[in-house]
Amino acid sequence: MMRPLVLGFATGLAVATLWLDLGPFPAHGQRFHLAPKTPPAKADLSPAGKAETPPGEGPFRLTEREAQCLARTIFFEARGQSELGGLSVALVALHRARQSSYPADTCAVIHQVAAFSWYSDGKSDDPADYGAPADQRAWRDARQVVEVLQNSRVQDPTGGADHYHAVYVSPEWSRHFPRTARIGDHIFYRGHR
Repeated sequence: MMRPLVLGFATGLAVATLWLDLGPFPAHGQRFHLAPKTPPAKADLSPAGKAETPPGEGPFRLTEREAQCLARTIFFEARGQSELGGLSVALVALHRARQSSYPADTCAVIHQVAAFSWYSDGKSDDPADYGAPADQRAWRDARQVVEVLQNSRVQDPTGGADHYHAVYVSPEWSRHFPRTARIGDHIFYRGHR
């Protein structure tokens, strides 16, 4: 099923409209951009000596346990936001898992003390306990975002962020990292690498 995709950038100055075959997604919310497919090629080295990589990230190899942790993070941290908001939250956890200063296991990243508020808020961590129809749609959407991350390359709307916070808080650490994007109710940052 063809659906329009509208991407707004953090500055609000540019908007792109694309048509993507996204399959059986529900008809609500904003979608995210799948990176263009590029044929396998030999790595070209830039003058700086770094290999050029095709645009986008993924697909990500996740265990079933990691996929569940990531889907729960999307559900609890970005419920009520667009799929783009959920994708952005998921990418923060995945970016951290790639850094040497964090555990390599996505669940271990998510379960770190004070890393993601849903994990230590004292409420149920089981999406099945949230039975409202909107919550069940949000859980399905979260699992679909993880499936896309596992099977496709996606454009990173966060600019490589490994931190974020809700717009209604201002944590002390946010003054020390460059801001990369605002997506939905979250502001994203790239920390020290």
